[in-house]
Amino acid sequence: MRSSILFATFFFLAACGREEAPLLAVHQILNKTGATLKERLGEPDFDFARSDKVTTLQWRDADGDSTWVYVDLLHGNASYVTYTFKKMDPFDTAEALRRIGLSVPEQEPEQVWENGSKRWKPFGQYHRLVVNPVTKLVTVSLDIESGAQREIAEK
Repeated sequence: MRSSILFATFFFLAACGREEAPLLAVHQILNKTGATLKERLGEPDFDFARSDKVTTLQWRDADGDSTWVYVDLLHGNASYVTYTFKKMDPFDTAEALRRIGLSVPEQEPEQVWENGSKRWKPFGQYHRLVVNPVTKLVTVSLDIESGAQREIAEK
């Protein structure tokens, strides 16, 4: 009996110690199928095929905090995601990235525009990261068309 209680306590504490990925975590979205995304985020507000190759999904208020999520599926897998943090005023880059499971890049952006938008290309395992503080957008993409990115996406 005593060992059962210790065993149960151990598993309870182990489960509590694990951090769950944020609902909108980019690694839980990119390279996932539409069905997997619908299971994670619910039915999208928009779901339409733009071509034989590209399908677009969009959720408004995906996280209960007015965050919009726009995903392009390329050949059935998410290759591009844009998050719009509607209620984040003022926009906080670090907080927006934290909510999608990323942190502010240490390296300087590859491109900076007059409106304050920044692009990192490449960005870690991703093709690129774009942050636009004016429109409150964060975009992350894979380059599924390239062989190297396809290998990363398949892992």
